[in-house]
Amino acid sequence: MQIVDTHCHVVSQDTSVYCRGPFGENPAGWTATRSLTAEQLLAQMDAVGITRAAVVQASAAYGHDNSYLVDCCHQWPERFVAVAAFDPVAPHAASRLERALGDGIVGVRPTVTGATPAGRRPWFTSRAACEFWGAAEELDVTVCLQAHLDAAMPELCALLDRFPTVRVLLDHLGVPNIASSPAAAGELLAGLGRFPQLFLNLTHRNLEPLRDLDVAAEAFLGPVIEAFGAARIAWGSNCPAAAQSLRELGPRNDRARHPARADKDANIRRYRATPLSSSGRKRHVTGLTTVEYVPRRPAVPSPPWKRRLIEELNQRRGA
Repeated sequence: MQIVDTHCHVVSQDTSVYCRGPFGENPAGWTATRSLTAEQLLAQMDAVGITRAAVVQASAAYGHDNSYLVDCCHQWPERFVAVAAFDPVAPHAASRLERALGDGIVGVRPTVTGATPAGRRPWFTSRAACEFWGAAEELDVTVCLQAHLDAAMPELCALLDRFPTVRVLLDHLGVPNIASSPAAAGELLAGLGRFPQLFLNLTHRNLEPLRDLDVAAEAFLGPVIEAFGAARIAWGSNCPAAAQSLRELGPRNDRARHPARADKDANIRRYRATPLSSSGRKRHVTGLTTVEYVPRRPAVPSPPWKRRLIEELNQRRGA
């Protein structure tokens, strides 16, 4: 059974060959304090049983220069696939995208200089980006979008309506405000389930607030899983941008390994969703592998969304 991490990053220690050129004046803190080389990431993957990974360009270190990313995927083609940073509004987007795919890149993450992570996304449907979206449609490439739903929902819906056949993966579930109102965040995200070309990337940025909510997390998870189903949700570690190691983030995390938490383990129940395999198309990697802990409570009938998820997982096991 393959376990696929759909969102991780690598940064070389050789700054003479792979020069730093991040967006903005200063690189993100994690690239300076806890970055991983490809070899280090592979070692962590092997330790937790992750077979393959979609490596997303570390724009905070290299901007649009995907050289290290491409070199890693050429060196370990059986372990890595590349999701490159790409400027969607620069001239000649179609030819640039075609060249990128020729270098072995299987997905792109549009990144526009000056756009803030939590800001609006007017470029989604701008005239300058039309050539990019048309090329993504023609070349059948997955587009990984980083956007906050609270700010960018109107632009995202307009984009999905305008380009119904472009496959889109929404990073970090669109960073909904789960902690503030799980039900409202779930309803907001579930509303996007009507777009069949939209897939979700579930990372620690979502799992951490869900863990803190405990059983109240069902108010968010229920409508989202009901709207998207297991086949349209992909797990990604976001390692090493996440502060935790891949062992802590990964699908085989076990709190019993930590003596300080052993006293709590007697009163918790462990949920593990069986990892879903990739679709078989190299450019379309989806899966779901999560580990969650919730207090024991009296047995109650499973909600419909959970029964549906279990049925889908069982069908995939038998396939």
